[in-house]
Amino acid sequence: MPDFIAGHPPYRNGYRALVPQPRPAAGPPPMPVPRPVPRPMPRPPLLPPAFPPVPQPRRNRRSTAVALAAGAAAFLVAAGVFAALLVSAAGDHAAETARLDQRRGEVTDLDGRLAAADAAQRQAERHNNGVETENAELTPCVDAMRHYVWESPTEADRKTAFNDVLTFCQ
Repeated sequence: MPDFIAGHPPYRNGYRALVPQPRPAAGPPPMPVPRPVPRPMPRPPLLPPAFPPVPQPRRNRRSTAVALAAGAAAFLVAAGVFAALLVSAAGDHAAETARLDQRRGEVTDLDGRLAAADAAQRQAERHNNGVETENAELTPCVDAMRHYVWESPTEADRKTAFNDVLTFCQ
C-alpha cells in the first residue's frame, strides 16, 4: 500500500512518513507571492442637512400646566360619562331581567291553562263519542217505537210493529 495519495502530502497516522523526500533544486530561493493588502472601504462624505433646523419656541411652564389640567379635566369628564352609562346600563339590565322573568311566569301559567283546556277537550270528546255510540244503539228502538205509535193503522201492522219494539228496545 502506498504511503501517499496523489495530490496529498505523504503523511501517515499524523506523522510524516519515513520516505526520502526529493531535495529542492539548487539556486536562488523562490520569490514569495505578494498578498493583496485589504484596504478599508471609503466612507461617503457626510452631507450637510438640506435645511438648517428651525428653532422651536420655548413653551413656558404655565402653558404646560394649563394643557395638563385641560387633559385631566377631559379625562375626568369622559370617565364620568362612561360611569353614568355603565350605571344606566346596569339598571336597564335589571329592569329587563325582571320583565323577562315576569313574561316567563306568564308563559308558564298559559302552558298550565293550555294543558288543562286540552285535558277538558279530550274528556268532552270521550263523552261525545260515548253519547254518539249510545245514540247509534238507541236509533233502531226509537224508529220502531215511532212506527208502532204513529204509523200502524191496522191491527196486523200494529202487532208486527210491537214485536219490532220488543226486539230493538230490550
